[in-house]
Amino acid sequence: MKYKIKNYHTGEVLFSLECESMKLCVEAAVRTAADLAGANLVGVNLVDAYLVNANLVDAYFVDANLEGANLACANLAGANFACANLAGANLACANLVNANLVEVNLEGANLDGAELN
Repeated sequence: MKYKIKNYHTGEVLFSLECESMKLCVEAAVRTAADLAGANLVGVNLVDAYLVNANLVDAYFVDANLEGANLACANLAGANFACANLAGANLACANLVNANLVEVNLEGANLDGAELN
């Protein structure tokens, strides 16, 4: 199946790939250093995803499941994580300035060196 990561506001396709899941599509985009600023990842299952150094500025993760995801050193400034599950996620050194963390499950998450508001 062809998966597309679109900009939340404009609907512009930021990255697309023929693969088995949106998680694999997002990981491939990060591996190729795709600019995923403003990505619409609402409700996406990203359990244990490898997203180290990702550019996800202003991305929308509302109701997404990022349990155990590795987001170390990712740029998540302004991202909307409302009601997302980040339990056990690695957010070490991540940029979370102005990120919306309302009702986010951060139980067991690693925030060492993360830049917060």
